[in-house]
Amino acid sequence: MALDDFGTGYSNFERLLELTPDLVKLDRSLIQRAVEEHAEGQRRILNNLVALIHEAGSLVVLEGVETEHQALTALDADVDFVQGFFFARPTLVGPQSPPDLGLEPLRQITEKFTEHALEELTQERSFLRPYGQAFLRAAARLEAGTGLHDSCADLIKMPYVQRCYVLNGRGEQVDEHVLPKRCGYSADPATARDRLFAQVPDQRYRPLIDTQGGNWLRRHYYRDACMELRRLKVSRPYRSSTGNHICVTLSIAETPPAESSPYVLCCDLLWRPTDS
Repeated sequence: MALDDFGTGYSNFERLLELTPDLVKLDRSLIQRAVEEHAEGQRRILNNLVALIHEAGSLVVLEGVETEHQALTALDADVDFVQGFFFARPTLVGPQSPPDLGLEPLRQITEKFTEHALEELTQERSFLRPYGQAFLRAAARLEAGTGLHDSCADLIKMPYVQRCYVLNGRGEQVDEHVLPKRCGYSADPATARDRLFAQVPDQRYRPLIDTQGGNWLRRHYYRDACMELRRLKVSRPYRSSTGNHICVTLSIAETPPAESSPYVLCCDLLWRPTDS
């Protein structure tokens, strides 16, 4: 069973859950929007949509792939099958048809995607390396008994650090967060929050800035850290709940002496800075 034109009209998640099809064909409008200029948000939507369909138990077909850019975007989204003029035009299949019809463009685009993906991975590692090193130094100081503010003093000065905080064994933020001075950090937590509130570009997010007492047990970066103690974890990019930006979270779990449950040190970084 196949569900066609997913993402438009009646072909939606309700039908997906009711029918549990073998194949889900994404409407061509999704790939067209994903390759538009400044369409980073649309590309993330496409990637997440494919992941959700996979979790629902279906394979994904992306139709309407007509350009190299669209083909690369399809591969990045982890679709299972592609269909479109970029690979081959519709034709009758018979004894005289070439056995590898459409396969050569697929081989070429896969090779190009591999090169792009490895280059992007190298850039991401290069960006994260100094932050990871500073984060591990902060974690070592915190484990040795230094307070959170002093432990993160060097880390918080780095340009794309948004905040540092500690979660207990229940995923609860047990202390005030450490904010960079550019966000109005001071030794007085109340003053820090007041200054931060005054500098929030989008005032709609003011009620969400102060996360002290929040519970982040549901976050993957907390659970991943707890699975492997003293191992640096880096989350996948996600939209921060405290502002209109994409971030990643560094996390590491430690177990205090004479205690059975770990605490997790976290650091939010602004992701994909334009000048990195």
